[in-house]
Amino acid sequence: MPHYIRFLKTPKLVVSSHSQCFVEALVTITTDLGDTFLAEDAELLSILQFTNHNELIASFEESFTWKAGDRELKIAFGPCQISAANQAARLSVRDANAGLVDRLEPSKAPGIVTAWSTEFGGNNNDLQAEKLVERCFKLEIGSQLRAWEETGNSIARHIWDAALGCVMEIQNAYMRLEGSIPTLQKLFYERKNARLRVIELGTGCGIVGIAIAQIVPHCSVLLTDLEEVRDITSRNLEFATFARLSSARFQVLDWDEPVPAEIAQHGYDLIVVSDCTYNADSLPALVEILTALVQMSPSAIVLVALKKRHDSENLFFDLMKNAGFEIDSRNVVPLPSINSDNESVNIELFAFRKDSRVDS
Repeated sequence: MPHYIRFLKTPKLVVSSHSQCFVEALVTITTDLGDTFLAEDAELLSILQFTNHNELIASFEESFTWKAGDRELKIAFGPCQISAANQAARLSVRDANAGLVDRLEPSKAPGIVTAWSTEFGGNNNDLQAEKLVERCFKLEIGSQLRAWEETGNSIARHIWDAALGCVMEIQNAYMRLEGSIPTLQKLFYERKNARLRVIELGTGCGIVGIAIAQIVPHCSVLLTDLEEVRDITSRNLEFATFARLSSARFQVLDWDEPVPAEIAQHGYDLIVVSDCTYNADSLPALVEILTALVQMSPSAIVLVALKKRHDSENLFFDLMKNAGFEIDSRNVVPLPSINSDNESVNIELFAFRKDSRVDS
């Protein structure tokens, strides 16, 4: 299954008393929830770049080895000339045996996801990077997909595996690749000139909704979640480059509250839910909000992406059936491990429609 490089201690510029400076960071490599460490050796490559007004001044590379059984790994550069302390720096750490970029393409998704720090040092930054990590993915179409997530323990502001699988399925369907969900293909290409309206529930840091707006032209995407994700989602919206005539924005939506009038007044063609079925306690509220949205937009497709973590998630399908939803089509997107001997993880995707015979 995929693993993610994370900063336990974000990069810091340390200035010595001998007109020299050093850069230090502490990383770990875990699964999406951070509950399991990478259990085998991995060669890592770290790149330290110094820039001045976005112009690359200097770049340094160092190799490091993650050993099976490790829980953390120190990344260190230096000594560097003290003049480097006057330039903005960024640090990245990636799988040395993978490509130069992480790709979200069939059979090319990363087994270890690269980490990029925020800028630090220089005249306008703190000596230590913010507690954020940037993920950059090359798509087969559209611009590079960039997403910041937090380095802390909040699961609401992290990228989960199902989000990557969902982005890949959206891309595959838009490219009309064989095996992708036909319901999505029809939705993307039978609109004629109508704008595609999309709402995502539980958006987290917004990677899925933003990807849709980057891949699909002439669409508007509403990212929704609780207030706690506003800052990270807004940051990612700021860095996004959307497809022609497409847009995305964020709005708070609490599943335990009535649908706000500003959301209710719009019809939606696609309702997206990615990795939101893990908490059985929240499933009734999720299905209720889906029911309310589909009542406003009876022809809407509900796309659900999940990585099944435990049997309690089966409750979601029971609740959806009882609410009158039918599975129109489904697919499985495999995400790789760092080598073929390790277990891959399957992201399951389901396209639901409301059964018109059911009076909800």
